[in-house]
Amino acid sequence: MAEVLEAGPDGFDLSAELDATSISTTMKTCSACHEDKPQDAFSKKAWKARQVRRCVECTTADKPVTVKSKGGGAAAASPSPRVTPAKGKATPPRAAGGGDDTELPLDSPPFKAYERKHGTMAALHRSAEGGDGKAYAELGYIYAHGNGVVPDQETACKYWIAGAAIGDVECQGTLGARYCMGNGVPMDAAEGFRYYKMSADQGCVQGLNGMATCYENAEGVAQDLDEARRLLELALDKVHADPAAAGGAKRAKVYHDDIMTALARIDSRRRGGMGAAFAVTGERRDGTGFAEVMPQMPY
Repeated sequence: MAEVLEAGPDGFDLSAELDATSISTTMKTCSACHEDKPQDAFSKKAWKARQVRRCVECTTADKPVTVKSKGGGAAAASPSPRVTPAKGKATPPRAAGGGDDTELPLDSPPFKAYERKHGTMAALHRSAEGGDGKAYAELGYIYAHGNGVVPDQETACKYWIAGAAIGDVECQGTLGARYCMGNGVPMDAAEGFRYYKMSADQGCVQGLNGMATCYENAEGVAQDLDEARRLLELALDKVHADPAAAGGAKRAKVYHDDIMTALARIDSRRRGGMGAAFAVTGERRDGTGFAEVMPQMPY
């Protein structure tokens, strides 16, 4: 056996591999016929696969990979395609339900060990396939900003869609903005509002702020200035109560200033004005920030 570098939280070895001369009695399940088979029934690559593998017999017969249902039946499925960095567009892996052999929480010791051995992108994919929404969010940002890969807004949004499907609030809030702007996905204000609401329902400031903007400007929903103001006040309370949850002190300050400006703009509209407003921001001597909003007078 090769030397164990580090083990995961459930005890599985992330780095040890079988010596070529050793005899293994370990059995693994074929993802096509769902039979437990020894190592010599698989190719070397299939045996090392952690999630989806086919035995030599099923591979030769081109038998499709299936997912075993609770009732014992099988439903067709395809293995998760891997992203090839910097080589055109790529399709992100599907959202997975997790499992002992796939879970790799982002920034955990097992994740860092896997990252050291296989690289950041491979570790993020592994984490995402294990059901970590934050990994999907990070992969989306990598493609959105072109960090080491060719920038690809469509691929970025595919990762966020996968993350949103498993409940990640950051992916949901980001998709709300993307659909409202039509960036990486077709413009669809109603879909943007839906994603904002998914995020807001979990108490996310980005989602609350986005929903308020939709209500203010009638984007994907009927205009309702009172509801917009209520959501902004709720978002502001959350920013003050927990700046870290809003993305840190700097991001919380940006949210604070934006929300104060939006509140003044909405109040101006409610008085019959056009809603124009601006905010004067700065820093006090004690280091705390402030924002004084100067609303437009109605005319």
